Amino acid sequence: MACSYANPDLIHVDSVDLAIVHQAHHRYDQLSMSEVRKAVRTSLENIQNLSGRAWKDLGDEDCPIGTLDGFDSYVAIETTAEIEYHLGRKLDIINAFANDNKALTMREVVDLVEEKLKDAGSAI
Repeated sequence: MACSYANPDLIHVDSVDLAIVHQAHHRYDQLSMSEVRKAVRTSLENIQNLSGRAWKDLGDEDCPIGTLDGFDSYVAIETTAEIEYHLGRKLDIINAFANDNKALTMREVVDLVEEKLKDAGSAI
């Protein structure tokens, strides 16, 4: 599924939840873990909704790959791009949901995104 991130109207966005995250692109070095978690969760939910698949709320120890309907490594790459969009920074990672052929838990995904944010380059 192709999706243009240049036009935010094409992406379902919970404006209340993401208002803080969109502002964060100016202060990415000060993001809290809850803001990163919110960006990850919202990106996952958006991708599931856009693809017509059911959303299931995930706990910290749940792995999106293998838990969410149809969520595989290809969808994980697309979701990683949406996380970058919501955070306003290009992360040096292709897939935030797997590492060394191991599916990551939500806690591990958030930790990885936070780590990559510390080294994040230019705004997107």
